[in-house]
Amino acid sequence: MHNTDKTTREIADSLGISKTLVHNVIREHINSLNTVISVISDNETPASQTVKPAEPDETIAGKRITNFGEYQRIDVNKYARKSTGEIITVKFVPATVRGQCGYFVTV
Repeated sequence: MHNTDKTTREIADSLGISKTLVHNVIREHINSLNTVISVISDNETPASQTVKPAEPDETIAGKRITNFGEYQRIDVNKYARKSTGEIITVKFVPATVRGQCGYFVTV
């Protein structure tokens, strides 16, 4: 429910639990994900080695999105432009070198 942009109040009301409990569960879940990411990062290849992309470069096309401020999230990978209502679908492109950041592109 949190990933569908529901507020903690909306989640609490629909489940019949307190807002504080919802907040604590979300925080604990995020902390557990950060722990998993940390463990995975510790086991990765050295920074001097490149990481193979998840997909071939020819399947990664589209306009790079650098700012989601003008968009409103409507689904997991779908966003609507606030000014025009145009709907875009995005995909995350992971970094090819450890230590660099990935980015989003339209698909």
